[in-house]
Amino acid sequence: MARQYNVKSYTRTIDGVEKTIRCYTTKTRNGWCQHATMWYGEVFFTGRSSYVNRPWESFDYETAISNMIDKLPKASREVYHKEFVDNYGKELHEECEKSVERFKTIHNSLSPKAKEFFKENVPLIENETQMKAVEGAMLLASVLRV
Repeated sequence: MARQYNVKSYTRTIDGVEKTIRCYTTKTRNGWCQHATMWYGEVFFTGRSSYVNRPWESFDYETAISNMIDKLPKASREVYHKEFVDNYGKELHEECEKSVERFKTIHNSLSPKAKEFFKENVPLIENETQMKAVEGAMLLASVLRV
């Protein structure tokens, strides 16, 4: 079996029962493959999606999770899709909007000199981890009145 990396779990409560979808990524010859797995009663369901280039998804593993949900019994598909894809995606978008607003607030509190420093020295922010690092540095600059 190929080495698994970027392992994530998504847990939601459906009909009073906690359900977890475990996701992971494996490398392929030309790119990578995302996998989603879940126990449904006594049956183990899997879904996957293969990529050569970066996917455009609302959140990590969205397509693999959708592909796995499409294999569930027909009666369960809608509720699982709503919980794991629609509602989860909406919650992540709301969190992202809050993060962006917090980032803007901190940026607006900076001195003109500090704003210029960050503009000249911070490369393109490509992910949440980078945004949090820059946000922390801006917050420190704001507190220190640099």
